[in-house]
Amino acid sequence: MRRAALTAVAIVGGLMMGAAACGPALDPEGDVSSATPRPTTALSVYFERSGGLHALRRTVPATRAVATAALRELLQGPSPSERLAGYRSAIPNGTRLIGITIQNGIATVNLSGRFASGGGSLSIRGRLAELAFTATQFGAVRGVRLELDGKPASIFSGEGLVLDHPLRRSAFQDLLPPILLEGPLSGDRVRSPLRVRGSANVFEATFRVRLIRPGGMVVTQRLVRASAGTGTRANFDVRLRWPAQVSGPARLQAEVQSPKDGTWRLVDESRVTIRP
Repeated sequence: MRRAALTAVAIVGGLMMGAAACGPALDPEGDVSSATPRPTTALSVYFERSGGLHALRRTVPATRAVATAALRELLQGPSPSERLAGYRSAIPNGTRLIGITIQNGIATVNLSGRFASGGGSLSIRGRLAELAFTATQFGAVRGVRLELDGKPASIFSGEGLVLDHPLRRSAFQDLLPPILLEGPLSGDRVRSPLRVRGSANVFEATFRVRLIRPGGMVVTQRLVRASAGTGTRANFDVRLRWPAQVSGPARLQAEVQSPKDGTWRLVDESRVTIRP
């Protein structure tokens, strides 16, 4: 796990906002309680697992510099337990955040030159995708311009990748799993009604989400239809409801059904705690 020293940065262009104004990644359903309650901010970071990009929760001390906090967490990489679960980062160890500014919806992210070192084309695209998805989780950011040691990275890495326009999520759709859960995420404490959101590119735009207690008891489930069909990635945003007396650990699972034999296959999962 990387623990690189990170430089304090100035945030401009409207980035200095409260947690409640930072978009869906900061749902109150992601709040984490502690023995001595202190204000926190819930963020997401994106790492690779099983050939696809997945979102993970990070909870940090309350901050208005949410994009800075998210990129700091990204550069630290997966935790030891997350690595054991198969999560990996394509970002080279030792990459430092030098600065970030936002103007007209574009975040200019200044990283140390280490970010461009090593790796083939898949690794290069993977680290750019991790950066783009983590930075654009906030409503104030639609794209990312990359700088390395203060200079625009118009030609990136030894692969000679041309970066002549801001990085956007749409450029990395092929690196996503068929269903990407973006809320709730593992570690979140949830209650009914639960907002479940993300994006999907599945057969006939239909899949299933289930909330399951240990032992296999299904708390609730529903079929979900994304806003576009096969071959097109589209967002989904639904609510799950269940009896108020249910509480404790659970798994939120997103599954696709095989058009051949009708069996369900797990695509993404979040381990959550149901609170009464």
